[in-house]
Amino acid sequence: MRKIAWWAAVVFAGLGLVTPMVRAADNLLVNPSFEIDKDANGVPDGWKVEWQWASAPNRVVLDSSVHQEGSRSVRVDLLDPSVAPPWGGRMYQDVPVTPGATYQFSGWLKLQGWQAATQKEGLGFRAWEQYDDGSWNDVPFYLSDELFTGDFDWRQFTTTIEIPSNVKTLRIALWSNPGTGTAWWDNLELVRIK
Repeated sequence: MRKIAWWAAVVFAGLGLVTPMVRAADNLLVNPSFEIDKDANGVPDGWKVEWQWASAPNRVVLDSSVHQEGSRSVRVDLLDPSVAPPWGGRMYQDVPVTPGATYQFSGWLKLQGWQAATQKEGLGFRAWEQYDDGSWNDVPFYLSDELFTGDFDWRQFTTTIEIPSNVKTLRIALWSNPGTGTAWWDNLELVRIK
């Protein structure tokens, strides 16, 4: 039986029918589609949350009714920007990277009635770099367009990241500054390409 299963796996791999499993194994992000929440605390396992404005009526939830892939996405409902401090919030994950390597990031975003509080800071995907000495860069860089207004179905954002020689960790974040509307994030991927 094992020989048959192994042979079938080789044939399917040759036909390209197991590509998603291989791609998933190469993804450096843990729980990239937010499917796992073993302790049922509303935060996907492997992610940390700093949503500064997430007090009623605003909220951050795992949404099982709207998702780009799998059975969940992260949804942010921003109904009242007055409860926010000067900056919004993020859900992030720190990922070890190889200095001098090149990575590709991709993630999906959906917006409904999004309107940023100002035209200076919106929402999207961001990253920070941690240096060899343990410090972080002060200003993050964008992994997607910074969106100030929006009302669209799932859209994929993809970018290439070249890691400087003194960087050992990337902090990948779903990011939002104060505003109103609803945003969903799903199906993130970070893979080394060079």
